[in-house]
Amino acid sequence: AFNVACVSTHPHQRGQGIMSKLMAESSQIADEAKADFTCLGGFRQRYNLFGYEKAGYCYKILLTEDNIRHALPHTPTIRFEGIATHAKDRIQWAHDLYHSQPVHIDREQIFGFYNTLVSYGQTPWLALNEKDEPVGYLMAKPDSQTLNEQFALTPKLLSDMVCAWFLKSLIVSLTFILQL
Repeated sequence: AFNVACVSTHPHQRGQGIMSKLMAESSQIADEAKADFTCLGGFRQRYNLFGYEKAGYCYKILLTEDNIRHALPHTPTIRFEGIATHAKDRIQWAHDLYHSQPVHIDREQIFGFYNTLVSYGQTPWLALNEKDEPVGYLMAKPDSQTLNEQFALTPKLLSDMVCAWFLKSLIVSLTFILQL
């Protein structure tokens, strides 16, 4: 897979074909890499101009205390530990979980993977169960109210993990995206 995200042109530079050139170059790079498919991020509707078609769904979910109270019969026991640059075993675990997903972007090198996790000022967190075993990870914006990537060993653990994050962060609402 090859990822194209957040391609745009400054408003003062529009109408000069710059985005068309960027998209053509990204397509050429994907072809040279022999990518099976290309994943798109950002405002998908504009990619139709370049021959891309919708092939999946992203669900933007808003979580509140009421949602959790009505949906979870228990309080999740998951705790979180920041994933630091020097925690190679923790980074490797998250990297392996990410690469075990049926659809993922190739983030081969472990520190390239870590750099992706911390991009745009995000903080990567490892989710641990009551035995201190990793069960998932997530990437949170500094305000803790937005998660840009979250994966867990099972769908139930993912639900528990996101709810535990909400409860530990003492926030009013939490927004995250599930890609299917």
